[in-house]
Amino acid sequence: ILLYDKEHEAYIVGYNNGYNVKKDQVFKGDPQLRQAFIEKNKPILVDEVKHSESFKNSKPTIDLLIAHKVAIASPLNIGHENVGLIMVGEKETGEMYNSEDLSVLKIIGSQAAVSIKNALLFKEVRDFNKKLRSEVETATRDLRNSNNKLAISNQQFEIANAELKR
Repeated sequence: ILLYDKEHEAYIVGYNNGYNVKKDQVFKGDPQLRQAFIEKNKPILVDEVKHSESFKNSKPTIDLLIAHKVAIASPLNIGHENVGLIMVGEKETGEMYNSEDLSVLKIIGSQAAVSIKNALLFKEVRDFNKKLRSEVETATRDLRNSNNKLAISNQQFEIANAELKR
Protein backbone atom coordinates (compact mmCIF):
# COMPACT_ATOMS: atom_id res chain seq x y z
CA ILE A 1 0.00 0.00 0.00
CA LEU A 2 1.40 3.34 -1.05
CA LEU A 3 0.20 6.50 0.70
CA TYR A 4 -0.08 9.69 -1.34
CA ASP A 5 1.90 12.72 -0.17
CA LYS A 6 0.19 15.74 -1.77
CA GLU A 7 2.95 18.15 -0.80
CA HIS A 8 5.64 16.21 -2.70
CA GLU A 9 3.32 14.61 -5.29
CA ALA A 10 4.80 11.25 -4.41
CA TYR A 11 3.80 7.91 -2.96
CA ILE A 12 5.31 6.50 0.22
CA VAL A 13 5.29 2.83 1.14
CA GLY A 14 2.87 2.52 4.05
CA TYR A 15 2.59 -1.26 4.16
CA ASN A 16 4.45 -3.96 2.30
CA ASN A 17 3.95 -7.67 1.95
CA GLY A 18 5.77 -9.50 -0.80
CA TYR A 19 7.53 -6.62 -2.55
CA ASN A 20 11.22 -5.82 -2.36
CA VAL A 21 10.80 -2.28 -1.03
CA LYS A 22 11.54 -0.61 2.27
CA LYS A 23 8.92 0.93 4.54
CA ASP A 24 8.73 4.68 3.89
CA GLN A 25 10.40 4.33 0.47
CA VAL A 26 9.24 7.16 -1.81
CA PHE A 27 8.03 6.84 -5.41
CA LYS A 28 7.49 9.94 -7.56
CA GLY A 29 3.95 10.27 -8.89
CA ASP A 30 3.33 10.12 -12.64
CA PRO A 31 1.09 12.99 -13.81
CA GLN A 32 -0.10 11.18 -16.96
CA LEU A 33 -1.09 7.98 -15.14
CA ARG A 34 -2.59 10.06 -12.35
CA GLN A 35 -4.82 11.95 -14.76
CA ALA A 36 -5.80 8.92 -16.85
CA PHE A 37 -6.47 6.48 -14.01
CA ILE A 38 -6.15 7.66 -10.42
CA GLU A 39 -8.28 10.79 -10.74
CA LYS A 40 -10.93 8.68 -12.49
CA ASN A 41 -10.70 5.98 -9.80
CA LYS A 42 -9.70 3.37 -12.39
CA PRO A 43 -7.10 0.68 -11.74
CA ILE A 44 -3.89 0.73 -13.75
CA LEU A 45 -3.50 -2.64 -15.46
CA VAL A 46 0.24 -2.74 -16.02
CA ASP A 47 0.10 -5.24 -18.92
CA GLU A 48 -2.29 -2.96 -20.79
CA VAL A 49 -0.43 0.33 -20.28
CA LYS A 50 3.02 -1.12 -20.97
CA HIS A 51 2.04 -1.78 -24.62
CA SER A 52 0.11 1.47 -25.09
CA GLU A 53 1.64 4.26 -27.17
CA SER A 54 -0.54 6.70 -25.19
CA PHE A 55 1.62 6.17 -22.11
CA LYS A 56 5.11 6.27 -23.63
CA ASN A 57 5.91 9.33 -21.44
CA SER A 58 5.12 7.17 -18.41
CA LYS A 59 7.61 4.47 -19.41
CA PRO A 60 9.90 5.00 -16.36
CA THR A 61 6.96 4.55 -13.99
CA ILE A 62 5.63 1.57 -15.93
CA ASP A 63 9.11 0.00 -15.96
CA LEU A 64 9.29 0.50 -12.19
CA LEU A 65 5.93 -1.24 -11.75
CA ILE A 66 7.11 -4.11 -13.96
CA ALA A 67 10.42 -4.36 -12.06
CA HIS A 68 8.45 -4.74 -8.81
CA LYS A 69 6.14 -7.30 -10.46
CA VAL A 70 3.04 -5.16 -9.97
CA ALA A 71 0.10 -6.33 -12.08
CA ILE A 72 -2.44 -3.75 -10.87
CA ALA A 73 -2.11 -0.37 -9.19
CA SER A 74 -5.55 0.45 -7.86
CA PRO A 75 -6.39 3.89 -6.46
CA LEU A 76 -7.49 4.35 -2.88
CA ASN A 77 -9.87 7.26 -3.38
CA ILE A 78 -12.46 8.96 -1.23
CA GLY A 79 -14.54 10.99 -3.64
CA HIS A 80 -12.00 12.99 -5.65
CA GLU A 81 -9.26 12.70 -3.03
CA ASN A 82 -6.52 10.13 -3.59
CA VAL A 83 -5.26 8.62 -0.34
CA GLY A 84 -2.88 6.20 -2.03
CA LEU A 85 -2.57 3.10 -4.16
CA ILE A 86 -2.89 -0.58 -3.50
CA MET A 87 -0.38 -2.56 -5.53
CA VAL A 88 -1.29 -6.11 -6.47
CA GLY A 89 1.03 -8.70 -7.99
CA GLU A 90 0.19 -11.46 -10.43
CA LYS A 91 -2.30 -14.13 -9.38
CA GLU A 92 -0.61 -17.18 -7.90
CA THR A 93 -2.54 -19.30 -10.40
CA GLY A 94 -1.06 -17.33 -13.29
CA GLU A 95 -4.52 -16.41 -14.56
CA MET A 96 -5.38 -12.92 -15.74
CA TYR A 97 -7.44 -10.63 -13.54
CA ASN A 98 -11.06 -10.40 -14.69
CA SER A 99 -13.73 -7.75 -14.24
CA GLU A 100 -15.02 -9.44 -11.08
CA ASP A 101 -11.53 -9.28 -9.53
CA LEU A 102 -11.29 -5.59 -10.44
CA SER A 103 -14.73 -4.93 -8.99
CA VAL A 104 -13.76 -6.57 -5.69
CA LEU A 105 -10.48 -4.63 -5.68
CA LYS A 106 -12.39 -1.37 -6.20
CA ILE A 107 -14.73 -2.14 -3.27
CA ILE A 108 -11.83 -3.12 -1.03
CA GLY A 109 -9.95 -0.02 -2.17
CA SER A 110 -12.77 2.37 -1.29
CA GLN A 111 -13.19 0.81 2.16
CA ALA A 112 -9.43 0.76 2.72
CA ALA A 113 -9.21 4.41 1.66
CA VAL A 114 -11.71 5.43 4.34
CA SER A 115 -9.87 3.38 6.97
CA ILE A 116 -6.49 4.78 5.96
CA LYS A 117 -7.82 8.35 5.91
CA ASN A 118 -9.31 7.87 9.40
CA ALA A 119 -6.01 6.43 10.65
CA LEU A 120 -4.08 9.36 9.15
CA LEU A 121 -6.49 11.86 10.72
CA PHE A 122 -6.19 10.08 14.08
CA LYS A 123 -2.38 10.23 13.80
CA GLU A 124 -2.59 13.92 12.91
CA VAL A 125 -4.76 14.63 15.99
CA ARG A 126 -2.46 12.54 18.20
CA ASP A 127 0.63 14.36 16.89
CA PHE A 128 -1.09 17.71 17.37
CA ASN A 129 -1.97 16.76 20.96
CA LYS A 130 1.66 15.79 21.62
CA LYS A 131 2.85 19.09 20.17
CA LEU A 132 0.25 21.02 22.14
CA ARG A 133 1.16 19.18 25.35
CA SER A 134 4.84 19.97 24.77
CA GLU A 135 4.09 23.64 24.11
CA VAL A 136 1.90 23.85 27.24
CA GLU A 137 4.70 22.25 29.30
CA THR A 138 7.22 24.72 27.85
CA ALA A 139 4.92 27.68 28.50
CA THR A 140 4.23 26.44 32.05
CA ARG A 141 7.96 26.03 32.71
CA ASP A 142 8.63 29.53 31.32
CA LEU A 143 5.83 30.93 33.50
CA ARG A 144 7.26 29.23 36.60
CA ASN A 145 10.69 30.65 35.81
CA SER A 146 9.18 34.11 35.38
CA ASN A 147 7.27 33.74 38.66
CA ASN A 148 10.46 32.70 40.43
CA LYS A 149 12.29 35.71 39.01
CA LEU A 150 9.42 37.96 40.07
CA ALA A 151 9.47 36.48 43.57
CA ILE A 152 13.21 37.13 43.83
CA SER A 153 12.73 40.69 42.51
CA ASN A 154 9.87 41.18 44.97
CA GLN A 155 12.11 40.05 47.87
CA GLN A 156 14.83 42.42 46.70
CA PHE A 157 12.31 45.28 46.53
CA GLU A 158 11.06 44.45 50.04
CA ILE A 159 14.64 44.51 51.37
CA ALA A 160 15.32 47.77 49.52
CA ASN A 161 12.07 49.24 50.84
CA ALA A 162 12.94 48.18 54.41
CA GLU A 163 16.35 49.81 54.05
CA LEU A 164 14.77 52.99 52.73
CA LYS A 165 12.35 53.09 55.66
CA ARG A 166 15.20 52.55 58.11
